[in-house]
Amino acid sequence: KFIADRTRARFPDTPIFFIEITPTPQRWHLWADIAIANDQIQQVTKTIENCHFIPTRDRYLDPATKQPIEAYFQEDRLHQNAKGYALWS
Repeated sequence: KFIADRTRARFPDTPIFFIEITPTPQRWHLWADIAIANDQIQQVTKTIENCHFIPTRDRYLDPATKQPIEAYFQEDRLHQNAKGYALWS
């Protein structure tokens, strides 16, 4: 909300977009908390005019295992590789 309020104060007519925090293999142990944060961000965007939430989690999780798809990440398992960024875009 702070980021949206600050942006709106400076740029009142500019649309605001929040991209969901991506589930990564490296931080999978934190995913429950990250998912809650994503859900809270999404709820805030619904209360601010011209503010949007872009969901991405389902594209990065394997439907069978519900785990992050390793093929979208670099060797550090945190940063996306070209295939991950292509999916994100």
